[in-house]
Amino acid sequence: MRSTEVEKEILRRFHQIRWRINNQKSYRDRGIICEWKTLTEFRSWALDNGYFLGAVAHRPDRRGNYRPGNLEWISKDTHYKLSGQEKRVLSDDQVREIRQLGKEKISTRKIASEYGISQTLAWQVSTFRTYTDVA
Repeated sequence: MRSTEVEKEILRRFHQIRWRINNQKSYRDRGIICEWKTLTEFRSWALDNGYFLGAVAHRPDRRGNYRPGNLEWISKDTHYKLSGQEKRVLSDDQVREIRQLGKEKISTRKIASEYGISQTLAWQVSTFRTYTDVA
């Protein structure tokens, strides 16, 4: 029974990858492709390379193709953390500065303008809702 679940999930992951490269403009614009041409190839590679139930496909090189050597299986929690870190626009020092400005009751509009970020991000940083790993 468990192997049937794994098979279904691998099929889902393959279709998710194919959907992304065919339908998401950011993937098409960068020319990102899936180097596995068939589900059989992908399934075999996935099973030989650490796939586990609930695994998420993660590309360490976000500009690179879906291919052996640029795809790893990680948990959803780990993927969420990595994806957030890869998208960071502020340095740890900037985060600390923004938090200090927030404590000093400087408006998020002013903070956003000064750091070239959205007011939403300024608020999220100053209220510790994002960049939670920065002390």
